[in-house]
Amino acid sequence: MTVLAVTEHRRGELRAPSFELITAGRRLADDLGGELHLAVIGGDVERYADQLNREGVDGIHTVAVGE
Repeated sequence: MTVLAVTEHRRGELRAPSFELITAGRRLADDLGGELHLAVIGGDVERYADQLNREGVDGIHTVAVGE
């Protein structure tokens, strides 16, 4: 099973809850024997995706909006 966490950013910065979701999502994915994927939605999504690309994240999905 894949766990999908939607990240939050505002004014050019990732919000703290995004990192909390990564931790909780990784635990849940491990418990389920699955993968953790993140969704980044909004403007300048590639920049945020680069910041979120870390060990424990199996996939990042971006949706550019308002560019």
